[in-house]
Amino acid sequence: MLPTTHSRNPNRGSDANFIRNNTFGVEEPNTKTTIWYKWISNRIRQYMIPEIFHFICLVLILYRLQTLSNQNDRVLETVNSMQSKFGKMERKIETLVSRKPNQGINAFDNTEPLEQSIADVLESMKSPVQDSTEKMGPIIPQTKQSTSKTAESTFEVSIPKELYRFNAADYLKGASVDNDYSSSSNLNPIIGYDQTNLVLLDRPQPPKRQAWCTTDKNPVLTINLAKYIKPISVSYQHSKWNGAIPNGAPRTYDVVACLDFYCEKWKPLASNCQYSRYESKGTEQICNISSHLDVPLIGKVQFRFRENYGDTKTTCVHLVRVYGETKSPLKTEEKKLRSEELCTDLRWYYHNNFFKYTWTDKSCSLLYNNSCCSECPECCQECLISDYNGTTLGNIVGYTMFSILGAITSLVALFTILVNSMQSKFGNMERKIELLVSRKPNQDMNPFDNTEPLEQSIADVLKNMKSPTHDSTEKMEPIVPQTKQFTSKTAAGSTFEVSFPKEPYRFNAADYLKGASVDNDHSSSSSLNPLIGYDQTNLVLLDRPQPPADKAWCTNDENPVLTINLAKYIKPISVSYQHSKWNGAIPNGAPKIYDVVACLDFYCEKWKPLALNCQYSPFESNEKEQMCNVTSHLDDPLIGKVQFRFRENYGDTKMTCVHLVRVHGEAETPVKIEEKLLKSEELCTDLRWYYHNSYFKYTWTDKNCTVLYKNNCCSECPECCEECSITDYNGTALGNIVGNTILGILIGILSLMFLFLALAALVGCIACCTGNCDVTEEPRSGRRHRAKKRAPYNF
Repeated sequence: MLPTTHSRNPNRGSDANFIRNNTFGVEEPNTKTTIWYKWISNRIRQYMIPEIFHFICLVLILYRLQTLSNQNDRVLETVNSMQSKFGKMERKIETLVSRKPNQGINAFDNTEPLEQSIADVLESMKSPVQDSTEKMGPIIPQTKQSTSKTAESTFEVSIPKELYRFNAADYLKGASVDNDYSSSSNLNPIIGYDQTNLVLLDRPQPPKRQAWCTTDKNPVLTINLAKYIKPISVSYQHSKWNGAIPNGAPRTYDVVACLDFYCEKWKPLASNCQYSRYESKGTEQICNISSHLDVPLIGKVQFRFRENYGDTKTTCVHLVRVYGETKSPLKTEEKKLRSEELCTDLRWYYHNNFFKYTWTDKSCSLLYNNSCCSECPECCQECLISDYNGTTLGNIVGYTMFSILGAITSLVALFTILVNSMQSKFGNMERKIELLVSRKPNQDMNPFDNTEPLEQSIADVLKNMKSPTHDSTEKMEPIVPQTKQFTSKTAAGSTFEVSFPKEPYRFNAADYLKGASVDNDHSSSSSLNPLIGYDQTNLVLLDRPQPPADKAWCTNDENPVLTINLAKYIKPISVSYQHSKWNGAIPNGAPKIYDVVACLDFYCEKWKPLALNCQYSPFESNEKEQMCNVTSHLDDPLIGKVQFRFRENYGDTKMTCVHLVRVHGEAETPVKIEEKLLKSEELCTDLRWYYHNSYFKYTWTDKNCTVLYKNNCCSECPECCEECSITDYNGTALGNIVGNTILGILIGILSLMFLFLALAALVGCIACCTGNCDVTEEPRSGRRHRAKKRAPYNF
């Protein structure tokens, strides 16, 4: 047995040392990480939440201060510009006030300083954008009076009246492209706004992407000038290019002056004008007009491009100008008070807010009239003639809804008009049947059944009228006596007679504007009186210098007849026919031979020949009226209705087209003509502006032939008179259609209700007649009696 040995531990009294020296001792736990985590968590919870909130608030405050600083910079720029403007105005006012009174009194002694100061002021007032107009100054002085006021007296200063030179083909001054007589271009798409006038927007440098491009073989650009001018020169300017001149740029072109609306008559102004590639890039190249040309004042010109660079199919034109002289300067719109604010906003929208820039009105007229090109040049480079903005979007939505409603109402209106026309046709048939029934047996022969006896009868009557032994007037009673007397009673009971003067008045009694009309019931059916639509038949009676080709009275009848109610009872002198102007041979369908008779009754069953075998000759002038005289007799009665009977036409076609007929005669009293309205000039100017600039307003305005011709609007707007109608489609007509449609719908609903009630009553009557209806309640005794009879059948 081994003895136990006890080792002595020198650190026996220390537990910690014992544990550390023990090989099989327990590890000490790590509590430092836990302590730090708890400390950080408590710190964040107690102190960091308000500090983070304060930090976020500080960031927002700094952002807001930066925004306010930007706004302050904009305000300071606006204030500085306003101060500079006010400073200039104060200096001008001080200059005017500092003048002495004797300067005005001695103005007649020496006019050169005054004229020089006026010229300086005019030059300073010119827009800096229009560089081309600054080069052209006034010339030929004439006398003119100007009045000036001082603090104590007034005086008149004679200032030379001058001819003003300017670019008359500037869109901003009122010029426009006549698309009807120009080549089709990419600036006038089928769907979208017309931007063709960009080729007339006078600016220092036209952009490349806004050119007037066409694929026509012989491109033509027709321009309505802003004012009638005496032409001096024309010019063309291409956009600035790099290297060689672009393909498609005009190389050679001619310019002619249009002497009529259609530019069929023209006079050359400049020939073989060339745009040279050797000149400075993007500069204007002028082509002068000879001063020896005897050219009147013109209002329309036509550019005819003959060659282009590269001989490509597409010709692209950027900017054309037409310089000329006029006696009075053009009226320009004054700059608005808020122009600077408007320009600043547009510039800020362009660079910072695309949506607001798109929604805002930013057309070329707005930008250039407010001089915004210096503030926002990129806006002017990208501007359009008709802008897409919030207003146009609203118009598109409104027009779309209006079109949908219009289509719905039109369908109902067409149904109503169709029913009304059918009722009128049935009414005419009933009247004709009653007339045939009321006739005598010897009146059954219709004079229009065979044309040979009709011609023979007219010839026989004319022969009898020429014979002195045969008195044809004994068989005919005059419709209206030649002398009229009116009897009037006074307050005292006496009567007096007033007789008309016997001096005759000669005029065209078949003029629609004087009161004549076509009797459709006794005329052939024509294209001007459709089944659905307004009756335009009276266009054949609209007396004008040149009838249009597309407003003819055309019929397919074998023996065309045109019956006219004259404006007044007349003694006939002559009849005439005028066809629309033709080129080369006379068109097929034009009348060749016709007769004219006077109707002695309402139905024109009794008639008297006036002119026989009247011929419209192709050897006369193609735009001239050809007369056919009526044989004069002292015993002829006054007539109020005539009938044209067309026997042959050119080409022997089925269709006969009549453009304008006249019946000249004498009357005892002149026809009353309505006086010209006081606002005629304003009305004509508005119609001309609407026609060229606002299709919707022109369509909505009353513009029928009566309004245009009675207000003498044809000189102001000849195209309006060319396209006018007897009954116009406008706002009033649309209102009448809508009103009649609503009334027709109400009448239709009431009629259906009435028919339903009538059918219900009819069914009830039939049921009662057959014994299947309960009329009244039976007495109680009767019901018991019947119940007793039915009792055996109850189980």
